[in-house]
Amino acid sequence: MADNDFYSNSKVDGQYWTAQDVENVEKGFELLEDATASILEKDVSGGIDVTLTSTAKAVSEERYAIHVFTGALTGNINIIVSTAEQVYRVFNNTSGAYTLTMKTSAGTGITIPQGEKMAMYCDGTNVVDRETAFSTLNVGDSVQIDGVVDEDDMVSDSPTKVATQQSTKKYIDDEVGAVDSDLTAHLDDTEDAHDASAISSVAVGNVTSQDVQSAIEELDTQDTDHAALTEAHGATGAVMGTTNTQTVTNKTLDALSNLIGANHIHVKVRNTTAGALGKGTVVKATGYNLGQDCVEVAATAATSDVAFGVLNEELAVNTNGLAVNTGVVESVDTSSFSVGNKLYSDGAGSFTTTKPSSGLYQTCAFVLRSHANNGRMFVEFTEQLDADGEIKLGHITVSQAVDLDAIEASADVTDTANVTASGALMDSEVTNLAQVKAFDTTDYATSTQGTTADNALPLAGGAMTGAITTNSTFDGSDVATDGAKLDAIEAAADVTDTTNVTASGALMDSEVTNLAQVKAFDATDYATAAQGTTADAALPKA
Repeated sequence: MADNDFYSNSKVDGQYWTAQDVENVEKGFELLEDATASILEKDVSGGIDVTLTSTAKAVSEERYAIHVFTGALTGNINIIVSTAEQVYRVFNNTSGAYTLTMKTSAGTGITIPQGEKMAMYCDGTNVVDRETAFSTLNVGDSVQIDGVVDEDDMVSDSPTKVATQQSTKKYIDDEVGAVDSDLTAHLDDTEDAHDASAISSVAVGNVTSQDVQSAIEELDTQDTDHAALTEAHGATGAVMGTTNTQTVTNKTLDALSNLIGANHIHVKVRNTTAGALGKGTVVKATGYNLGQDCVEVAATAATSDVAFGVLNEELAVNTNGLAVNTGVVESVDTSSFSVGNKLYSDGAGSFTTTKPSSGLYQTCAFVLRSHANNGRMFVEFTEQLDADGEIKLGHITVSQAVDLDAIEASADVTDTANVTASGALMDSEVTNLAQVKAFDTTDYATSTQGTTADNALPLAGGAMTGAITTNSTFDGSDVATDGAKLDAIEAAADVTDTTNVTASGALMDSEVTNLAQVKAFDATDYATAAQGTTADAALPKA
């Protein structure tokens, strides 16, 4: 009879099982089997916390009996479980120098060392050790530990108890001190120090003089071997020293603390963006994380961004890794390029062979191998250049470049301001532009005919409106000499003017009372002074 027939013909509280009852029971058996016998292997690569699924009445990640976690860690992570009370058996089979902790979302947890297996359980709040104390712990077939003792002298000599670190140290220090004292007492400090006969009688506890002698001989042998190795290897470089000058061959310096590899220089970086960054991403520096002691980076977002390096590995959010600044980057996709291609940042975290025609840009890499998975490139981030101001090869000489350097930016020989500043006469400055443009020397007097042309007299004559000076003759007259005479004549001089004539001392008609007599004067009509004091005092001849 089939299992379903068994359940269908069974009664619970007088009722036959339904098909749903049968399905629920079978589901319960499956869940029980998962919880007791199944193994969950889960890849937790990266540096992001992982939450195990927990679904009631269904197969979920939490319900597995054993949890095996694998993958390469790039940061410390937590495995988050629910607060349901449950036992967990965990195997931390991850790689990478980071920790894996099993915990609840709001509680504490247990950190499982890499390569180790541990049992633990959730108490409803935290994930805790399954066992915290043992009355008796059996290890293998022959080792049994049933307690810890703290005895400096180890007097109990128990076959099943373990001494504390403190008591063990004290016991060893005391015993070694005793051996040293005995050796000092029995050995000569000089030539007999390593003589077997000198220490043949020494015996302290379980250490015999023969044991000490054998140890000394072994040390002497090692000293000789070490000296030989130092001499040989110091010259060949097979052993790294601190003072010898050596050649390092086939040594990998890829720890984050190192700044140089065999074929590249890399820098410790941290992804502080909101998403993961893939290997081969072109990144720019966005800051420096003092706590992590590394450069914070993000993918380039524009061709003008200053590219800093190429990621040498995939970086999850808030995880650390390496970016190559100069040297070879391996195992990247270069299938879209050809060997020898020069690569530029495309402004989106990747490369392009198209050189930007405007704005700032950088030459970033040189393709060494074209391959989808195992491509290689040599990266070297040059100084940014301005595509708008570049001088193209073959277009200009060095001397021409020097000449150009002296020309002002945006120079324009047709610009009005530039031409005016050079001292040129502008059309707008000429009031009689048409006359200037039609100028003919035969139409105008020259400077020999006057200070300016409009002050010159025409050859046919005309009115002189200004003073004339000369040092030569004018129409046969000595104008220079006569001019001096003319200068002495007052302006508007009039020899008939009564006032002028009177002022000159002339006797005016108006001043003569017997004008008619004066005008008709005859000397014969009058006596002279010889004939009397005055004429009216003289005697007449008759």
